[in-house]
Amino acid sequence: MRIVGIDAAILRAPRPRPYWGTSGVVVQKRPGYERTDPFADLSAVYPPRWRNEASYPRDLTTLLVRLTTEDGITGIGESKAPVGPRGVRMLFDELYRDLLLGQSSEDVHPIMERILGLMRIRGHVQGFHQEIASGIDIALWDIKGKRARQPVANLLGGQFCRQIRVYASGLPGLSSGAPSTEVEALQQQASEVLEKGYRAVKVALGAGIEADVRSVAAVRDVIGPDVTLLTDAVGSYDVDTSLRLANRLTAYNVAWLEAPLPFDDLEGYVDVSKRSPIPIACDVVWVPSLVRQLLQRGARIIFQPEVLKAGGISVCKHIADLADTFGLPFAPHVSQGSVIQFAASLQVAAASPNFLICEFPWREEAMGNVLLKNPLQFDQSCLAVPQEPGLGIELDPEALDKVLVPEAETVRDPR
Repeated sequence: MRIVGIDAAILRAPRPRPYWGTSGVVVQKRPGYERTDPFADLSAVYPPRWRNEASYPRDLTTLLVRLTTEDGITGIGESKAPVGPRGVRMLFDELYRDLLLGQSSEDVHPIMERILGLMRIRGHVQGFHQEIASGIDIALWDIKGKRARQPVANLLGGQFCRQIRVYASGLPGLSSGAPSTEVEALQQQASEVLEKGYRAVKVALGAGIEADVRSVAAVRDVIGPDVTLLTDAVGSYDVDTSLRLANRLTAYNVAWLEAPLPFDDLEGYVDVSKRSPIPIACDVVWVPSLVRQLLQRGARIIFQPEVLKAGGISVCKHIADLADTFGLPFAPHVSQGSVIQFAASLQVAAASPNFLICEFPWREEAMGNVLLKNPLQFDQSCLAVPQEPGLGIELDPEALDKVLVPEAETVRDPR
């Protein structure tokens, strides 16, 4: 059936808490490194801190994509828009609306190939273009599943599991020279994670080796030896520092070190993944061609594509299959956005034989289950894969209205 209706709407909600530990317009700054002698260890201060900054508005924003076919089926998707949501919406309207109108909703792969192909000269390794395409792909799969009266996972080849193991993300690491009060606050959050039933947790790193080891030790002390402990260095280090950190973390039975290097250091990821004593995970390379290059060079990585960044369900499944071909696991990454991204991630995870574990925010988010008539079910550190057609979720109109930005309203990233 042809696509006859296209809608892209900005969703906005106040953050329930500051992102990366600050408020207002956030410039994410990784804390300083421990150095007693400024010339003792130059590798400890590279990459320089200013290269690890990122801007986040005080509000949580995303783009809801809705595609409607001539037989009345509406598919929902989500395009990532944590910054510049007006710009994301404008690009969607100017680049994709006319391209989608009149297309057969069944042609998911041809449509996505055309979208990515037409903009290839502009580059689509990451960024706005790739993220807008993600929302379109998710909506197309939702339509396809609804028409077939099957969950998307069934259309991807079938379900290997119906309970998806998740880990609690969002624990902030300690800053350099953190006082005891900061340590106590981190440990209190770790305790709350356990109380909610999680059996796996991830803590943010990137403040220097000594601060990072202190963070891991503090969390491990609370969660005990039987809970899975993951770490995320947010692209903060070079190869040598990453390996030194990995060696220090072995004492705490860390399950993986995520994103130790900047996203564009492909050779570094190959090197570190071969030499690290603990598994290396990567959420910063999410294009199949780059994943292929890493695999061809012998990288041993836990790949973490995100449905809102990589190009939707289609590309995430492609990357999962590539990893599986090389005997490597797949662990979907999720971050800022709405519950739609979680529903889409569950469908891909269920259909992937090499699925390992999925990320999930341990605190209820402003655009989480509250937006659904049929909330995602969490129990014993697992999420149930929705078995209803498509993504398996239904948005609650009243809840949606509370975060839907009116057409005439101006949304600005506060400066």
